[in-house]
Amino acid sequence: MQVLDGGFCSNCFNHVQTPVVELDAAWDGPVVDVDGTQVSVDDLRLCATCVRSAAEVLDVSPESLTQARNEAEAARLELERWQKHAQALERLLADRPEVLPKVEKTGRKKA
Repeated sequence: MQVLDGGFCSNCFNHVQTPVVELDAAWDGPVVDVDGTQVSVDDLRLCATCVRSAAEVLDVSPESLTQARNEAEAARLELERWQKHAQALERLLADRPEVLPKVEKTGRKKA
């Protein structure tokens, strides 16, 4: 995937001078007229406007991206906290006596 300086958009079929995202995918698109020349639209490319529209439909706004990043960071920190807790429990388990001495039970004698 790369960004080109302009080109033909496979979605809105406009020839634009704004950035176009080349998606490295081929498709059987139409033949269109660009300044009197017939051009076959065989590469999947999207203009910035169409990419922005798709992002809005998918709710990929800067705010939602920031929220997702914050949630991922919070989850990473929580995971780290639980990993440290598990390591502490494993250290305690490793330090415990291996065999406890057997204690004879004493209790009331039956009447």
